[in-house]
Amino acid sequence: RPSCLLRHSLLPVALLSLLLLPLSSAQQRQNVDLGDLGSLLGGLAGGGGGGEGPGCPNHCSTRTTPEHGAPDESLSPAPKRRIRPYSNGCSVPPFLRESLGDYSHFTQCCDLHDACYMTCGATKSYCDGEFGNCMKRVCSKKIRRAGERGKKCKEMVDTFVLGVSMFGCDGYTELQQEGCDCVPWSEAALRVGEYAREFYDVYNATHPLPETIVEKYLSGGSSSANVEGKHGELLFRLYRKYPQSIEIISRDGQSGRDGMTQFAKKSKRNGDLHAGHALEDDQAHSRARVERETQ
Repeated sequence: RPSCLLRHSLLPVALLSLLLLPLSSAQQRQNVDLGDLGSLLGGLAGGGGGGEGPGCPNHCSTRTTPEHGAPDESLSPAPKRRIRPYSNGCSVPPFLRESLGDYSHFTQCCDLHDACYMTCGATKSYCDGEFGNCMKRVCSKKIRRAGERGKKCKEMVDTFVLGVSMFGCDGYTELQQEGCDCVPWSEAALRVGEYAREFYDVYNATHPLPETIVEKYLSGGSSSANVEGKHGELLFRLYRKYPQSIEIISRDGQSGRDGMTQFAKKSKRNGDLHAGHALEDDQAHSRARVERETQ
């Protein structure tokens, strides 16, 4: 099937720029100036294209269902049991790659952005904001090392952020559907808490999820929006702290995942906990997937 991740890539941005810029040759297309592209995209930003605005809610926000026993209660997203988020790297169309130059320093930011779109309770604007902040931190380090040469990094940030903000809604919605179940928001904390504790047992592997975190993010709230926001922030912070939890399915910026992958359960043997083995299994699985994609 077509990759849902490609829908929040820069491909639509690239196609629009290709159609509207007065370029007549392949060589000219390869030499698109990043500043000009940013100006063009800035001019297009007010013209729709799937940005969040008021039209990119999570897939649970408008649904109610009698089978949950709460027909009048709005539903909130909760993570599927032990599901792992995934990434295919930074999505950049071939004809823009040469003009952009080396963007490999943004790889971890792209991984986190893909994972964030799959994070139950995280809004699209939250994910896009964290994406921009991540890349700006990378650029700050790069500029300190490379001086004036590193300033092109900021132009890349503007191009990436504008691309996902304008055209990321479909990808966000599909990944939310792929990673989250819709449950009454009063039950969402139970699901998120269970997921966070199992996740922490595996990827921290030294002690349980601290009670301070439980109190801050899982203690409930006065509204479903407040609860969802805290849940999304908690889960994203866990993915950011333990990036090895993100399954890398490829680095081509296009591939999707066939079926759900779960992180392994924490196992007990002779009274000892062996979460490290589960983590090694997850890492080996990710490496094998990438090797298959690149063969």
